Amino acid sequence: MNHVLVRRLAHVGLVITASSVLFAACGGGSSSTAPTTTRVKNAALPTTTLEGDEGTTETSVEDTTPDTSEAPAVTEAPSTTEAPGVVANQASLSAGQDGDAFGGAVVVSADGSTLAVGSLNSKSNQGSVTVFGRSAGKWVQQEVLADANGAAKDWFGYSMAISKDGNTLAIGAVYADVAGKVDQGNVLVFARSGSAWTLQETLIGKSGAAGDVFGMSVALSADGNTVAVGAAGADVGNVSDQGSASVFVRSGAKWSMQQVLTVTGGETKANYGSSVSLSSDGDTLAVGGPNAGKGSVVVFSRANGTWS
Repeated sequence: MNHVLVRRLAHVGLVITASSVLFAACGGGSSSTAPTTTRVKNAALPTTTLEGDEGTTETSVEDTTPDTSEAPAVTEAPSTTEAPGVVANQASLSAGQDGDAFGGAVVVSADGSTLAVGSLNSKSNQGSVTVFGRSAGKWVQQEVLADANGAAKDWFGYSMAISKDGNTLAIGAVYADVAGKVDQGNVLVFARSGSAWTLQETLIGKSGAAGDVFGMSVALSADGNTVAVGAAGADVGNVSDQGSASVFVRSGAKWSMQQVLTVTGGETKANYGSSVSLSSDGDTLAVGGPNAGKGSVVVFSRANGTWS
């Protein structure tokens, strides 16, 4: 029996039970419905002896005594649990000017101590990121980060990733022009010492081109030493907009590219790199290609510094 039918039968049963309860509650009962005769299988019936001129006849008489057994108890529907109340927010944060789109992107460190908020429309859509630190349960603004070499419509802050301790922050400027290449995109990595933030590195694609939108997505390992960057508009060979992901690693304060990852046999406009996600140890990377047929996610693994 399929689930729909079961649910319908259950519904009918509920209606009948409810009607019976309502009928009894309204004082109905015997005046409207004749009592039913209960036949007990194999039960001995009472006999009556009739005497007459032609002898004695023994006749079986059917027991028509109404069934006085109680109807099965009606189980009441379980009480509905009230929805939990609205939880008051711990803090309401804001920064910048009206129309800055503060909150267009947000990221919180795993330890809960650092919050970064993107304002994509600030500075004529150049974008900026405001960093807050939490101390004794209160959020305090630490710094507003921006690309000193940025320009209008870069959308700095479109994507962000932060290390577990909150001391490393990678920020994508997805539509930044690089060396005259429109919308190539880049990613800026900032490091914090105390409460002061400094630019550590500006990352760009190995063979960057116009329209790569490098920085469409970004992910960091827990220790902040591995970063993955998606370039959803990158061409791979002769396949336009197939997309790719680039992995960079940090040694000390220096970043270097480790590998560019692409999908073998990828489709035109698959847009791999639209989303990326790294495991906490940085050795597993998932890359999303939402326009590859029905959509696709490819998982890469790293061993001894090599991805496959």
